[in-house]
Parts: sequence; C-alpha cells; structure tokens
Amino acid sequence: MDSKRIRKLKTEIINTIPKLPNNKETKEILESKHLTDLLIAYLNWATRLIVARPRTVEINQEVLTDTRWSSILNQFDKLKEKIEKGESLMPHLSLKAQEKGFIPAASETRPDTDKWADKDFILNIMGFYHFHLGDIQKTGKNIAERTYDVIFAQVDRHTFRAVGIFNHAVFEGTDPITQKMTSERMRLWQLYDQIISKDAAPGSIVIPSMIATSGHTLHVVQKAIEYAQIIEEIDPKLDDREYINSLYEETDIESPGKPKIEWYLRGTDLGVFDRNNNLFVVFRYGVN
Repeated sequence: MDSKRIRKLKTEIINTIPKLPNNKETKEILESKHLTDLLIAYLNWATRLIVARPRTVEINQEVLTDTRWSSILNQFDKLKEKIEKGESLMPHLSLKAQEKGFIPAASETRPDTDKWADKDFILNIMGFYHFHLGDIQKTGKNIAERTYDVIFAQVDRHTFRAVGIFNHAVFEGTDPITQKMTSERMRLWQLYDQIISKDAAPGSIVIPSMIATSGHTLHVVQKAIEYAQIIEEIDPKLDDREYINSLYEETDIESPGKPKIEWYLRGTDLGVFDRNNNLFVVFRYGVN
C-alpha cells in the first residue's frame, strides 16, 4: 500500500502530464500504472521541456557556415539573450512537446501501434531540441511565432549548444514525390553521426541512444527505475524526525517544529519539499 505522500505524488504527476485525449478513460489508465511506469510517462514528457535557468551559449561551426545564418542572426540574438538571462524557452519549443504528454494509443501492443505518438523522435534518438525563432505572439498563448527555419541545439543544465539550422523538411521522413529521405533529414543524420563520433578512436564502435521496446529511451526508463527505488527506500524515513533533521544539516535553515514534507518533481529533478519552510532538497538531478 502506497503512503499518503506517494499517492499525492502520483496524483500530481497524473494531473501535470498533458493527456490526449484529456478524458476520464486516459486518466484511469494513468491511475492504474505502477509508480515506475508512471515515472516513465512523466519523464518521457518532462525531458522534452527545458527548465528556465541561465546557460552559456555555444554555436557550432555548422551553424556559422550555413547560408541561412545571416538571415536569422537577429532573431537568434534575441533567443540568445533569453538563454543567458535564464528566461523561459518554452514559447520557442514545439507545441507537440507541450500538448502530447501521454497518449494511451502509444502504449497498446497491436502490430500497427505507433509507439512514437507521444514521443519526440529527434530528441529521443539524437538528443536535439529544436527552437522556433519568431517573436512571442500577442494572443495570450505565450508561444513564439512558428518559423520555417529552426535552430537545433543540445541543451543541458549549463549549456545551450546550437548545432544546426534546418527547415521543416527535416521532420519529414521521406520526400512525398521521390519517396527518398529528404535532403534536410539526410543532413541531420550526417550531423548526428559527426557529433557522436567526434571523440571516438578510429575503428571503435559507437552506440547511440538506445531505445526500449516501448519507444522510450533507455535513459528515461533507467532514470524512472532509479527514482522509484529512491522513493520506496526513503519514504518510510520521512516519518522519522531524526532523518528529517538530517536533511537540514547542510542548509542555513534550522529544522522546523512542524515540517510538511512531500515528494516533489521540479522539472526532472527528484527530491522532497517542505511546504512550511519553502525548502526543496534534491536527491537526484535530472537532465536539464
């Protein structure tokens, strides 16, 4: 039987993940999941987003030598300023990342099931985010104007590395006329191969991101398993006042008289949050 804290965490995860369709049946599917599977669904979605924090901007030579660089430079400079200030980059991300968090059909086992319906192929396989460079629309939706040319980047907790400029043909698997891979998609694969093999010794084998049979990256699955193990191991200790006191030992806050401890996910970081003292103790850091 899950504790009250774990039940609360699961409820918050279910309420946070965008659901498509957003109805009672979809919610019931999530409610039936074990904690680990629920964390897989959450991390699969949350890794497609980017937590707002200041980052250093690096620009690969591939971007600087692209013939489109001069035409998007002013727009990129605006984005660069946001990145360095730690402003939210969410308005510039794909709308699908924000809308398609969990799609029940992607979890079915039929032969024709689209395992990628609620996932980001390019991010999962290559680790690239893509950013639209338009100005924020004045529609109340807080989204950047969609641009045909987009910046592909690798983003971690400290660095935003622009790796390429692509148009929207990069998202199409094949050209509808020639039935061959589009030139933009082919160029993307070439760029990816170049990046992952950059520091590899000649003749060595390079294994890119591995994908589980569910369509999730192995990294997401392993991270979810790790998080579930931490929660199940530590949760009983959160009723022990001595253990709670130990959480405060490395902070400037004295252990409170009546702490209100609960499990908390901030982006992809896992920890516990004391609501009475506004303190978040991180047990594991996530991807960005």
